[in-house]
Amino acid sequence: MIRGYVISGEFNDSEMYDSEDPNLPICKKCGYKTDYEYISPYFRLTKKVYDVSVTYDGHIIVSQKFKDFCVKKKYQGLEFKELPNGKNFFSFFIRNILPFDTESTNLSFDNYCNICGNYESVTPGIPLVIKDLNSAIAKGFYATDIKFASGNEKNSIYFVGIKTYEEMRKEKFKGIHFLKFDTERSVPWESREQADE
Repeated sequence: MIRGYVISGEFNDSEMYDSEDPNLPICKKCGYKTDYEYISPYFRLTKKVYDVSVTYDGHIIVSQKFKDFCVKKKYQGLEFKELPNGKNFFSFFIRNILPFDTESTNLSFDNYCNICGNYESVTPGIPLVIKDLNSAIAKGFYATDIKFASGNEKNSIYFVGIKTYEEMRKEKFKGIHFLKFDTERSVPWESREQADE
């Protein structure tokens, strides 16, 4: 049984955290970002061909088409912030949280910073397990409470419910990828194959 789908986007050859930005929110000790939602006024989207894409440092960017779709479908718990130098493109934030089950899978937390409270890297074990998930994910968009990867690339894992996946597939959004989230609540993390292939 499919519980839902993990979603991700194509890389857009851009970075949100520009070292020339004097207001860049980074830790004075470890040097990594402390505000995962910071939008740099210096940011410029390099590739504008995708409806869903991600910067090299883990920032999700969506198109006006994608935003209009979400508004039309009345999905809750989403926030869109227009880019300062990217008309009709938005930073995309998911406020609906799926708690990660840290007791049922192995996680690797490396190099804790006692100043900002972040780790240099967080690596998920296989399978990924969502706490108390005993049925299919409800309609809509969701994000894990833990951010994974290393350095400034750390970000949540994002999910959509089956109904939402079906609605999105009809729109043929450019750049978006889906991975099946199965009955074992695991994700083949090493694979980026689309769920429909």
